[in-house]
Amino acid sequence: MSGMHPQWFVLNHIDIHCRQNSSEEDRKVIKEKAIEELMAKRFAKGKSKEYHEHQLMVSQQKKREEEKKHRREEATETENEARQNKKAKTSQAQHPFAARMQARFRQMMANLEADVMAHGHDRLAVAGVSRDGVEEEMRGFLGH
Repeated sequence: MSGMHPQWFVLNHIDIHCRQNSSEEDRKVIKEKAIEELMAKRFAKGKSKEYHEHQLMVSQQKKREEEKKHRREEATETENEARQNKKAKTSQAQHPFAARMQARFRQMMANLEADVMAHGHDRLAVAGVSRDGVEEEMRGFLGH
């Protein structure tokens, strides 16, 4: 009995009940309705399983698309950084004079800051060093 399906038990029960209380025609109608109900339940169960499988497939597809989008964004970001680095190097290579002047100006500012720190106790000395030093450096800077 363990190998028998529950549908068989339902149909057998309906058959016994029909023999006791119904005519032959009523038995056929009841049996057909029971079979229709069982088929409808089986169909609904199958559709439910298909629906869940479809939902799982859709969610997996969505996850793959998000991962692909994330990889594309990372690749684009890396390419943009590489382009910017290349552009900066090209800019410096095309304008070596401007790069030298910029480096010289930075050095001048560092020297000025060092002078200010060294003469911090004497405001007049700091003003003199900064004004004279900056004027001289700027004349040299603008002269090139």
